[in-house]
Amino acid sequence: MREILSPTNDFVFKQLLGDKNRLEYLADFLQAVLDLPPDEYDSLTIVDPHLKKEHAEDKLGILDVKIHTKSGKIIDVEMQVEYHSWLWQRIQYYTAKMITEQIKSGLEYDTIHRVVTIVITSFTLIDTDKAYSHHLRLRDETTGFVFPDSQEIHILELAKLPRHSDGSHLWNWLRFLAAETKGEFEMVAKKDPVIGKVYGTLMELSRSERARLLADEREKARRDAHALMKYHAEKGMKMGLEEGMEKGMEKGMEIGREEGEKETSRLIARNLLGESMSHEKIAELTGLPLAEVEKLAGKPRARSPKRPARVRSSEKSARPGPSRAPKRRKSDA
Repeated sequence: MREILSPTNDFVFKQLLGDKNRLEYLADFLQAVLDLPPDEYDSLTIVDPHLKKEHAEDKLGILDVKIHTKSGKIIDVEMQVEYHSWLWQRIQYYTAKMITEQIKSGLEYDTIHRVVTIVITSFTLIDTDKAYSHHLRLRDETTGFVFPDSQEIHILELAKLPRHSDGSHLWNWLRFLAAETKGEFEMVAKKDPVIGKVYGTLMELSRSERARLLADEREKARRDAHALMKYHAEKGMKMGLEEGMEKGMEKGMEIGREEGEKETSRLIARNLLGESMSHEKIAELTGLPLAEVEKLAGKPRARSPKRPARVRSSEKSARPGPSRAPKRRKSDA
């Protein structure tokens, strides 16, 4: 068992960068990644991570940490510890969804705010170079013209982080997230006062039996979801005989991922309900809608069927037996 919980664990990551009471940590991390005016971080708001569904058949999207800045810019911070062939497509989908959900009936297009997606991966996602940070925007490949303020994607790859510091604040943050030993954590914490505070919070979580339980459940649920995806991938391969092997396999993995994520959140919510935590806080931690948390809390327990009252032997003998028709004799037939 690790002495210190991993910051890349889904539960731990959200406790460090997705907690409304720890906005100082989030602001410092965002400043290390983004090139925004300093006052943008003066009023950060962590909002509901669910992407709005415009139609019943739309996919449900749940972001790790979703933030609004002072001017209304929308930022999504994602931690990804497993590679999937559809990851690029999901990044594009989530980014596009954050744009379209801003448009309401009667509003003009100029009400759309800039959206930013930050994806931290524990693996190599872009294998064409050694850079650990990529800033992606729409641009003209001929003239270099960059599409006006609308969307941008940042890919941060922990696996490509150089062992020695390059002098950037971003390196400090990513080295902290990638750390495994107490010595590695302390080395970075001593360099930066804010990361030092984050390390203190991480140590508190690591000493908490409840936090360890929730982190372990997240990790177990992640492995279960992976197994479920594998099962649906194999099932999808059979579907692929008709639809094309690759398409069928991807469909199967996507089904498995969605089912795994939903079941993970429900499992943790049930455990938190047993800890007498508020429904609002549970919804915030798990990403479940408040209505679903309340439904889980109010689910009636199954009752055993009532047994018929016992009849005493004296009463049993006193009761008249069921009337029987007289037996017919052969002569009556």
